[in-house]
Amino acid sequence: AGLTNLGKLELETIYSELTLEELHFFASTSALGDFAAMTTSLNGKIFLNFAVPDPLLTEEHARALTESIVTELRSALDATDSSSEP
Repeated sequence: AGLTNLGKLELETIYSELTLEELHFFASTSALGDFAAMTTSLNGKIFLNFAVPDPLLTEEHARALTESIVTELRSALDATDSSSEP
């Protein structure tokens, strides 16, 4: 498994009549292992993408894994929010 994070992207998001609202990227699982997560942050939003090699992981296993990761991240964010309340 692997994780790569481009971090907070300091990019212009308005280009004439167009606005960049999201930015996703992909890395090869051969460079990161059998399962990979790629993350970026733009305009205060975090974007998390998963690369799951078929047939190494079944769709069911991949879905359970990604849902578990998202649940853990949300729990961590909720804990941080509640600990900063007065």
